[in-house]
Amino acid sequence: MSVLIFGADGFIGRNLSVALTKAGTSVVKAGRQKPHLDTSYITLNSQETDQSVWDQAVKGIDTVINSTGAIKSRSGNSLHSVHLEGATRLFKACQNSSVKRVIHFSALGASTDKPTEYQRTKGQAEEQLAKFAQGHFDSCILKPSLVVGPGGGSSTLFGALASLPIAVGFGDKLGKVQPVLIDDICDLVVRLVQRKEPLPKHLDVVGPKAMQIDEMMNILRQHLQAKSWLTLKMPAKILEISSYFSGSLTNDILNRDTVRMMHEGNTADPRAFAHHLGHTPHNLSDLSTLHPASVEERRNASLYFLKPFLRWSIGLLWVMTGMLSLGLYPIQESLNLINLVGVEGNFANILLFGSAGLDLLLGMLLLIKVQVVKTALVQVALTLSYMTIALSLPSEYWLHPFAPLLKNIPLIIATLMMAALEKE
Repeated sequence: MSVLIFGADGFIGRNLSVALTKAGTSVVKAGRQKPHLDTSYITLNSQETDQSVWDQAVKGIDTVINSTGAIKSRSGNSLHSVHLEGATRLFKACQNSSVKRVIHFSALGASTDKPTEYQRTKGQAEEQLAKFAQGHFDSCILKPSLVVGPGGGSSTLFGALASLPIAVGFGDKLGKVQPVLIDDICDLVVRLVQRKEPLPKHLDVVGPKAMQIDEMMNILRQHLQAKSWLTLKMPAKILEISSYFSGSLTNDILNRDTVRMMHEGNTADPRAFAHHLGHTPHNLSDLSTLHPASVEERRNASLYFLKPFLRWSIGLLWVMTGMLSLGLYPIQESLNLINLVGVEGNFANILLFGSAGLDLLLGMLLLIKVQVVKTALVQVALTLSYMTIALSLPSEYWLHPFAPLLKNIPLIIATLMMAALEKE
């Protein structure tokens, strides 16, 4: 039996690939980002408009699993494209081929009449699947609640919130959630793929217990062995206002639509899921037993909110340095400093304003998050160049108590750390 997983580069898709392979299933992985060492991986983007490419991807496949998803529209990858257009072409390809089954991951609460684009596009994809499946292939729509597991976007965010020294409490102003472990989702899909009988048409995939966000974060706090000094209650209105700009802090996981869905709640009856799973779903508290928190996981939770602030602070430093050199600091004083290293006349002006413009550009690139790693490496090289030139300065500049030049050493280390964290 062969299974194609579209979205194999995502959290759910990666875990499904491992589980199905362990179960003895022949897995073909497809998605937007091809791993360097996986030669069998099919690069397939939701924006691909050539239907023959989709038809070729599912050729000879028995079961197709669509686990693609996005939490927010981004440049070149809108929710409409990811959830609807790509899914529609995939379902049409299944109709055109000999695919026998399609397992499609939607979302709990998805519907075409819901207020958020996320829910609507997920609901529209469900309608498309029903249309293409009729009379051609068996299908199952899985509608998970909040999926928790190592490396998951939502669990990483809430784990980071739980790890803050000052905890954030939401009280009962938000709706309840029903977290489901990725392990149970993988077990379910393996059973569905191996199943001889027709698939269930819809299945709400939820944990056994509905809970408030605060209770979920308390469990994650225990899982990460984190401690908070005190808890600050966040009024629902403040959360709503903060959702307008919190995307840059949370990789877009916490945005206006997700906050709206948090108010709505995300729960369902777990009995049908338990029936097809073959056992009661795991409680969220079982996470520590199944996946004990590693040192790396705890470290990443602690660094989660520091990463953007590190980038912003370094970017702002370079922007301010450029602006100071362009005139906020007396230009003649800057030129006098350049003269001390033996550069004079027009070349001194070129060096001052050229380096100021470059500093300003590099700082802006960090602030707007464009080519962060490459920008950081250029900044390190430029800082080393500045320090090399500064070797010609009188010794008092190096021995000054405020250490204006020696501070570049920790700045270089911080910039390299920023680049390393960005790669993660």
